[in-house]
Amino acid sequence: MGYRQSPLRDSHEVRVGMLVNRTLNNLFALALTLVLLGATGTTQADAAGGCRIDIGSKAPSLAGTDLSGKYHSLDDYRGKWVYVDFWASWCGPCMRELPDVIELNREFQNSSDVAVLSISLDDQSTLKDLEKVQQKYMIDYPVVFEGTGWESNNRQSWCVDAIPATFLIDPEGNVVYNEIRASQAMSFLKRQQSAVQTLQDRGGMVTQPASTGVVSNGGAMNPPSTGVYTPHKRIQVRTGETLQEGSPSTGRGNYRDFEVMVDILENSPNVNRYQLFISTLVQKDNGEYDNIDLRYDIDVTNNLQDLYHPYNVEINDRSAELNLAGDGSSLVPGVQVMVDPYQRKYRFIIPLPERILDIHYVLGLYDANLGEYIRNQPTVVDLSTFGIEY
Repeated sequence: MGYRQSPLRDSHEVRVGMLVNRTLNNLFALALTLVLLGATGTTQADAAGGCRIDIGSKAPSLAGTDLSGKYHSLDDYRGKWVYVDFWASWCGPCMRELPDVIELNREFQNSSDVAVLSISLDDQSTLKDLEKVQQKYMIDYPVVFEGTGWESNNRQSWCVDAIPATFLIDPEGNVVYNEIRASQAMSFLKRQQSAVQTLQDRGGMVTQPASTGVVSNGGAMNPPSTGVYTPHKRIQVRTGETLQEGSPSTGRGNYRDFEVMVDILENSPNVNRYQLFISTLVQKDNGEYDNIDLRYDIDVTNNLQDLYHPYNVEINDRSAELNLAGDGSSLVPGVQVMVDPYQRKYRFIIPLPERILDIHYVLGLYDANLGEYIRNQPTVVDLSTFGIEY
């Protein structure tokens, strides 16, 4: 995946941290290949999960000076699509992705509605290396440099815990895609521009900014009857999680129910297909550690005409199929799903062994308009919020 900051809480967690990193490298690498692209509000559950940026939320503030001393702010780019890239000259995966970021910028350098804004997590000790990279690759888009490395204020505001970390921001300043590769962003933005241009060539009129996708009310053989271009609505969610003292879902006293909560906001299209990736480390009764990696594909079918059975759920456990399962994955009985189809609230309950040391998860949501999954930001659960201290 890239460089990840993973602080260890005490000496016995040196081994634990190594196991968690091994797990996350596999887990997040897989999630990234899903082409998962990218509501604000704070609740107790939100705070429990620590820092996160939910899909469809307003982008945090981002500002700083570039290597030439010029000041940049994300607010100055309002009205444009902005590809935001957190990286560093010492980060191998970042350097492998850099040529594609440069190509993205060159593709749209004459465009008035697309921009690239990068944030370097280099510090003063690697500044010369960063300057050499800029000169070697002839980077001509802004590279914001705070000089504080991993202590970067921008990194903390954007909840970045691994690099490269990329986001696509729409013209209204909303986070549409998270962890989108530059090549994927290029394809998406070309489709945007092509669809808008086609509509204008037919005599149509663009009346709204092109947020998150292109849906017109006509096709090649059926020109728009009203001449109006209407972008489809972006997905907007609020997520959170809880961790029970016991496991009401199984009745097992030596388990805890971990619950991921998803609320679809009022102005958002509904989401009925999910992917849930979970990585956790638990300690067994004999003191040994078990690594648990899970993936569930979940499809929900609503039938609001049936008051007694308003929805059906299909769960596909793909952990073993994709070689994600850690040594302890067989300890997990499965996932239970609860849905309020009227309020559009989804709850995913996973019973985990009681002595939990870490929980990380990634949530994917299927965007029917795009025909792809988009991912919420990877979440590291703050166990201390639930009274768990070791």
